[in-house]
Amino acid sequence: MRARSAAPWTVIALLCVSGCSGGTPGAMSGGESGSGAGGAGALGMAGIGGDSGGGGSAGLGSGGRGGTAGAGAAGGSPCASVNSDGTIALGAVMDPESGMRELDLTLSAAQIGFGDGSPGDADGLYFAEDTSMLLGSAVDLFPREGNFIVGTLTFDVGDLTGCGEETVAASSIDLAELWSSDAAGDISDAGIDLWLFGAEHAFAFGEVDGDDSVTFVDGVLVSIDVTVSVAFDIDYSFEGDSTTYGGGMLTFSGNEIAIELDDTQMNVPTAFGPEPQSQLILDFQGTVNAVQVAASAD
Repeated sequence: MRARSAAPWTVIALLCVSGCSGGTPGAMSGGESGSGAGGAGALGMAGIGGDSGGGGSAGLGSGGRGGTAGAGAAGGSPCASVNSDGTIALGAVMDPESGMRELDLTLSAAQIGFGDGSPGDADGLYFAEDTSMLLGSAVDLFPREGNFIVGTLTFDVGDLTGCGEETVAASSIDLAELWSSDAAGDISDAGIDLWLFGAEHAFAFGEVDGDDSVTFVDGVLVSIDVTVSVAFDIDYSFEGDSTTYGGGMLTFSGNEIAIELDDTQMNVPTAFGPEPQSQLILDFQGTVNAVQVAASAD
């Protein structure tokens, strides 16, 4: 009488000895955590894989190689696409208390919230010691009110992968929308002309350096960390002998923007002779629109 062949499952059981964890149970594991690749895992057992689930790339939900088997629990989510051309718009909503003051020669102040928000409103100029008193005619120093455009910041988008948290260096900054001598800006050049009775004036902004950066999480902008210098020149002499107020900073930190300068110059040349001093203060605070800040956990 001819001996009966061993049952197929018996053969598989004998062949898998050290790889049973990738066998029939492996098929279930791969099916649940690796998006249905368990069938191939069962065949993989017959290949006598050495380590757990090592008989094939499927059925590997429990092993380190399960990442390629099925992008389930072991594979994780794919990297996000970076939706950027390497340019960040720096538009911001500024606090209504933002503004500027000169405390010795003009004794005046201008502030976003002083006006009513209508076109041509009276942001300035007010008596610095009593801002309920308008000095002369109204000046719309901040024509965009609190909706500043500011400018743009660039970075090398090729440095981003879209995976997790990534910080890359800032490449350049353009602040022409904040102030420009030949175009409309967040701070009106025409308004400053009225403030200073036509005296020549100019802002000077610094450049980014190696300490300036932007941070993304899964391709989403979550922080700008940039600081550039700010100075303001005024020629009170009307003869080219200008006064420079320096030491100011334009700072982006996280989703916040600040423009701060507080400088006192001594023996200031004016059209009427030297004045003992002049103190200029810039104080602007706001929130950058492009930066997304994750909500804090309760």
